[in-house]
Amino acid sequence: MRTVFFVDDEPLIAQGLSSITDWERYGLCPIGHAGDGIQALERLGEQGADLVITDIMMPRMNGLELIEELKRRYPRTRYIVLSGYEEFEYVKIGIRLGIENYILKPINIEELEATLIRIGEVWEREELSFVRQEEDRRLLRGNVLARWTEGTIEREELIQRAELLGIPTDCAAYRVDVLRLLGCGAEPSAERISNEGGSGSHSTIRAAAESAAAPEGGNASAKAEFADSPADRLDLARLADSCEALLLAAEPGAAAICFADADDDIVCIRFRRAAEPPRADPSGASRPEEPLAEAARELGRLAGAAVWLAGGGETPDIVGVRACFAQAKGQFRRLLPAGEQPLWVTGPDTRPGPMPASSRTWEEALLGSRAEAAGLLPRREPANAAVRLMVEAVREAGGPAEPDYAELYAPLQRISTLEQLREHVRDTIRRAAAGPEAANPEGAAHSAHVSFLLERIRDHYAEELSLKTLSQRLNLHPNYLGQLFQQETGSNFSDALNRRRIERATSLLLHTDRRTAEIGAEVGYLDNSYFYRQFKKYTGLSPTELRQMYGD
Repeated sequence: MRTVFFVDDEPLIAQGLSSITDWERYGLCPIGHAGDGIQALERLGEQGADLVITDIMMPRMNGLELIEELKRRYPRTRYIVLSGYEEFEYVKIGIRLGIENYILKPINIEELEATLIRIGEVWEREELSFVRQEEDRRLLRGNVLARWTEGTIEREELIQRAELLGIPTDCAAYRVDVLRLLGCGAEPSAERISNEGGSGSHSTIRAAAESAAAPEGGNASAKAEFADSPADRLDLARLADSCEALLLAAEPGAAAICFADADDDIVCIRFRRAAEPPRADPSGASRPEEPLAEAARELGRLAGAAVWLAGGGETPDIVGVRACFAQAKGQFRRLLPAGEQPLWVTGPDTRPGPMPASSRTWEEALLGSRAEAAGLLPRREPANAAVRLMVEAVREAGGPAEPDYAELYAPLQRISTLEQLREHVRDTIRRAAAGPEAANPEGAAHSAHVSFLLERIRDHYAEELSLKTLSQRLNLHPNYLGQLFQQETGSNFSDALNRRRIERATSLLLHTDRRTAEIGAEVGYLDNSYFYRQFKKYTGLSPTELRQMYGD
């Protein structure tokens, strides 16, 4: 609700303006009145008002002089001028000052209300413009941060953009850490945290996180979808904001930036000035433990998830952030947490522990009971064992000798714990044993039009396929055909086509020694760079990386 303030040297008018119309109907709340300009300045104090309705002819300070002073203090305030005289000179001055309307007394209620409607429309346009500007700024900031950590931005451009976005570039050291949510509880636990109470810095940190995580305007709808992500109930951008708020609350005056990257991980960059020594453990090695570990714990409570904190180390140069980021992300590809633990902290030099004594092979570890003790395992061996088990299960169930679908491999890149890997293997084996009808219990319950599209995707994926051309063959509007496909399959046509192409490309990469460019062209991607981008999008790996990890 916006505020309106009245100024008139006639007390009955000043007081009566609050009841002259239903102000709430126009989104306004009267907050007071004054008898002249001096009194108005005193009563408005520091907060000001969104709308000021003022008379012109008043003692000590007239209405136009008041507007001039208020515009210096409150640039966004809007004004309606009242007068008992139609003085052209006053009108000219009012126009120069940017008033919304000049209304003669006695006040015409219809004219006043029409003016209030116009002002409300202006406010709405301003708010929309502000939201768009903030969103544009956020997108620009996220793009710059992503390019910075990935090393795809030149130093000169980085410094220029950083200055524009308020990102420090003259620090003694930059610390990079990455947080990954490993599992989600039944409900986000922000309410549980607030009920726990607490005192001192811990309650301050929690309050900061909850404030950052709370949806603006009470709208709880998340903006992004995260397939198989532990943050499916919480917008990761808000979680990143929460993490930043946690760090700033724990270390007032410190500089930190947190953002969600393309892998749905939260990247934390902390900036250390020259006079600030790095945090270190007794061995002398710098560590991310505090305050980031405490922030990670609270973030896990907000998300109802275990958190993996991968430290990437420090660098004295902004360009070195790329290497630190790569070191942190490399731990997710190299290690596999086993067992339950609310917070896992690793660094570039972290080594996996020994194989659990109760399991002689990785196959037994995947098919047996869950790990009792918490520890870190080498990722490559259990991942390869998982692929062998799944391929064998598909073959034994009468599937193709060369599985032609990426669903065996693509989820592996979003799996971060041994327990998640076990569930994926077991689910695949169950579905293979149940037969193809288990994947679609309704059978071929598709309309003739959608069945035609699915057939084209299945057998003609390498051709130039589009809803526009296919809809002409069916004599349907492409928009309607696309909606029908989405409704019956739960996927859009382009996504289904790309998945089919990537499935076939995955099979060729794993079971042949043909060049990646040749494979990309065979499945329908004539642009090799586009093939790489699409492959990375759907599998989480580049074609070369997938071959190295899972090739025969």
